[in-house]
Amino acid sequence: MRWTVPRWPLHPSSTPRWLAAYVLLTLVTAAIPPARHVPPISPATLVYAPQDAALPLLLSPFLVPTLRALLSRALQISWLYSHLPATSGPSGAAVQPRQLLTTYGVLLAVRSLLGFVFTRSVGWKYPALLAPYALYEPLYGIVPLLVDTVLFGANLVPGKIGGHDTLLRFALLAVCAMLDGMPWSYASAAAIAGLSRLAHTFTTHLHSGNVSPAYASVHVEDEEDIMLPLPSPYFRPAGDSSRSYPHLTKSRIILTAFIAMGVCWIFGSTPQYLQASLSRSHNAPPPPSVHILMLTYPRDKDPTSDYMIDSIQSYLDGWAGAALAPSSTTLTVYAHAGPDGRHRAWGRARMFFDATQEQRAAGPALNFVMHPQDASGAPPSHYAHLADALRYAYAAAHEWTMVVEDDFALCGAWGARGIARVLAALGSTLVEGADADELVFPGIIDDSGDAEKKRARWRGAFVGTGGSGLILHHTLLPTLIVLLDLIPTLTASLAPYPQTPPDVLIQQCLSGEIALCSALLSSPSSPDDASNTPDTPDTPARSPYPALPRAVPVPDLPPLLTPSAPAAFLVPARMLMEHTGHALSTGGRTYAAGQWACRWRQPMLGNRGVSVLVV
Repeated sequence: MRWTVPRWPLHPSSTPRWLAAYVLLTLVTAAIPPARHVPPISPATLVYAPQDAALPLLLSPFLVPTLRALLSRALQISWLYSHLPATSGPSGAAVQPRQLLTTYGVLLAVRSLLGFVFTRSVGWKYPALLAPYALYEPLYGIVPLLVDTVLFGANLVPGKIGGHDTLLRFALLAVCAMLDGMPWSYASAAAIAGLSRLAHTFTTHLHSGNVSPAYASVHVEDEEDIMLPLPSPYFRPAGDSSRSYPHLTKSRIILTAFIAMGVCWIFGSTPQYLQASLSRSHNAPPPPSVHILMLTYPRDKDPTSDYMIDSIQSYLDGWAGAALAPSSTTLTVYAHAGPDGRHRAWGRARMFFDATQEQRAAGPALNFVMHPQDASGAPPSHYAHLADALRYAYAAAHEWTMVVEDDFALCGAWGARGIARVLAALGSTLVEGADADELVFPGIIDDSGDAEKKRARWRGAFVGTGGSGLILHHTLLPTLIVLLDLIPTLTASLAPYPQTPPDVLIQQCLSGEIALCSALLSSPSSPDDASNTPDTPDTPARSPYPALPRAVPVPDLPPLLTPSAPAAFLVPARMLMEHTGHALSTGGRTYAAGQWACRWRQPMLGNRGVSVLVV
């Protein structure tokens, strides 16, 4: 068998015109700074943010978002340059520009359908099949559109086409898929190509009884000429004097392909999400300081239930099972008393954990706090209840505050590790230095001239559902307190503000949907003016009003990001806690078995401007 290496730089006339134009447009796109900031198209953009899809849809075939993609693009163009004929005969019809556009549209449609099915349809009903990367994996470059040609195109290499050449083509596509980080795109393209060939063969047999010569199988011989897109100093004359023939055996080329995959894996050239298991090392740095604030208020239903004890125990057991450092975590059960001045479930939980404190394994510090009852004896509103708890959390001076409800239990050690990964991702955007309140975009190129004005990539996270699982940076708490105090007043004064639940209000504030939050976040007011919380000697002075981050597209994975939308907050792909007390708190509504449970799809998966961490 002879493996052929063409001296293609010496024969530019043999290049298809559309390929030369593609290379030129790719270079132009890479040279324009605004174009470098355009993220590739993904099903998440088409399904959930179509208003952001125009520019990524137009430029994605020409984008080179990473160094791995640059290496893959060089390999792809070299292969196409040396294998595609200059003119399109029967075998080259698949690489006409019109056919490329058709393939691009079909591939995007298939990817979008798969993304929706594996995240909103089947992925919602059967969490084991949830596949976030089917939705968020980008699509860029030219080879996914040419998988049909690479796998099945006839007469693309000199000599005969046979089974040995097919192995080389599969190896080429596998390496490109790993370098590009697009296994869903390459697999979908290969499936489309295979189905189209089967359909063509079937219709040909049906109408004519034989197979079209353009797609007929070719007799496989052991001595076949296979062209390699790699330069070599060793040449041997052949029938075509413009080509050279270094000797490589089939086993060597397959071994080379596997070595390339291994090198890519070892040195980090594979997509980072394929190394998820490596990121769960026990030597990972401890999570940042977090204050778990469990809110509770007396319920009318079943006051003797132990739901609160079970919820508290789930956090203690989860932290111990995940072997997380307990010194950086505090769990506070923050209660408001009922009209009778009592909270029986809170008191029973306090007695239980006070009695078992000595037997309890090492875990987060546990506190029980009862907010003083109002002089009028009237129960607080949901807004006031949450605002009072955030005032307490701000005085505690933890880096992050996680707000949960008393009937949401943590999903064991797996849920605790997931929260630790979310906190680590949030903490990775903070400056390590004297000014810990300055927040930055890591690794983002800003050509706008305002690169010195950098802020947070995410302002918080949401790891549960309903009102549970909101993780907030301490610099946001005064703004949220002002908002929670102000909105009920505006609603009472007939201002155009709807009765939005307080947890939804915070989510809308984080996502930038409320213009009032932008005004508060940019206000130069002091913490005392915002929250009426006096500084104490134990509470360091902090900047309470960070400016809103700029909407800079972040194509890096993971975490995943809906392109061209403001980087609002971070969510895990799956729920890290479950609603165990829904029968006591949802007004008679009941859930089917498995709904809103551990490992279920996070409801905000796919939302515009929400970054997703795969857990």
